[in-house]
Amino acid sequence: MSAYDEGEEEGDPYEDITEPKSAAAESLLPKEPEPAPSPAPPPTTHYCCLLWSIIWLAVLVCFAWPLSVALAALYGFASPMVTLLGFDDAIGSLLQAVNLGRECAQNIRTGKPII
Repeated sequence: MSAYDEGEEEGDPYEDITEPKSAAAESLLPKEPEPAPSPAPPPTTHYCCLLWSIIWLAVLVCFAWPLSVALAALYGFASPMVTLLGFDDAIGSLLQAVNLGRECAQNIRTGKPII
């Protein structure tokens, strides 16, 4: 006979049930609901991005690409002479101008406004 049957109340009869939860038991618990997806942006946003992408494409073709090609040739010619003449800052600025086409292409992809 147990202590519970004899009328002695020395403790909770369910005390010895202290097993840790198993992975299977945790999978039965209700999961937290996933957050609702954000609503789609209004359609005008997509049209604005498309418009800015077309403007960036025009800037790339008419301005940035020819300038980048010309400055790349100048950079290739002047970069070996930097150590002789000490024009480190000028060559850094020239390299940024060479990357102008790359920046325009990134802005085309994202539809970033010029303003």
